[in-house]
Amino acid sequence: MPNQDALVLPELRARLNDALAARGLSLRQVVLRLPAPTGVAAYRIVAGTTRDPRTSTLLALCGAIDSDPDDLLDARRPALEPEAAALLDDAAALDETDCWLLVDLVRAVARRRSPP
Repeated sequence: MPNQDALVLPELRARLNDALAARGLSLRQVVLRLPAPTGVAAYRIVAGTTRDPRTSTLLALCGAIDSDPDDLLDARRPALEPEAAALLDDAAALDETDCWLLVDLVRAVARRRSPP
């Protein structure tokens, strides 16, 4: 069975190269936008000579190419719908007192998120 860590870097390199191509940028152009140590690390990522790039390097790269880190890292959150449906089922089984507590909780979160 192959080591999964060994698969991450080639996929990251491919997504980085795709992002550069989509923006019409060369790696050299991007590296010139970065501080020296980060630029060297970017070259190492593309060359495949680093196994575990630092988060700060990846974030700097994303900033330099105007890319969402989730896109570069292919990090996706699972769909919310199944979780929401399960929570609604759970809420339907609550007694009236607990239902009112849940309503108060949702209202409190909504007030916190909406502008005054």
